Amino acid sequence: MKWIRQRAKEWAQVWDGSTGGQVGAQCSDPGRYPSQSAKLASEPQTSAPQPLATLPIFIAYIQGSKRCFGPHEKMVKGYPATPGSLGEHLRKCRLDLGLPQEQAGARFGISFMAYNGWEGDRVSPGIGKWPKIFDFLGYAPSPPPCNTHAEAVLALRRHLGLDKHQFAKRVGVDVKSVRNW
Repeated sequence: MKWIRQRAKEWAQVWDGSTGGQVGAQCSDPGRYPSQSAKLASEPQTSAPQPLATLPIFIAYIQGSKRCFGPHEKMVKGYPATPGSLGEHLRKCRLDLGLPQEQAGARFGISFMAYNGWEGDRVSPGIGKWPKIFDFLGYAPSPPPCNTHAEAVLALRRHLGLDKHQFAKRVGVDVKSVRNW
């Protein structure tokens, strides 16, 4: 970085002529730089090196997070093309939005580690978080098959975000009845 600043100062001095020909390289071959060849041939040769009229070269490094927009998003490591589990649905949506796991977890009001567990299918979210998951994804990630009465009740509880006690109170039955369903 220090070298770049020093080089920039040298070239600024060359361009505004404040060095008096002290900085730069001498053009020993007039044919090498055609734009300068006529000027160098017409001027008397001096022993001091003449600056070259070239542009300085700067090196810049750009850092940032990888964002997933457009057709290249499938090239990101771990991008699920056809998500099957809840974790894959969450990962696909998070990558589409360009969010890190910390920010995605903050949207649910949970820590990075908890969200990481959801996305890795190691931890199942609590029943109260399902409405936020539906809002985040914009759809139900994997509609459960409702072959039995218990599965239908669980799907409804997830959709509403109600635990057993809240659901029993809303339906007007005892909690033991909900457990037995």
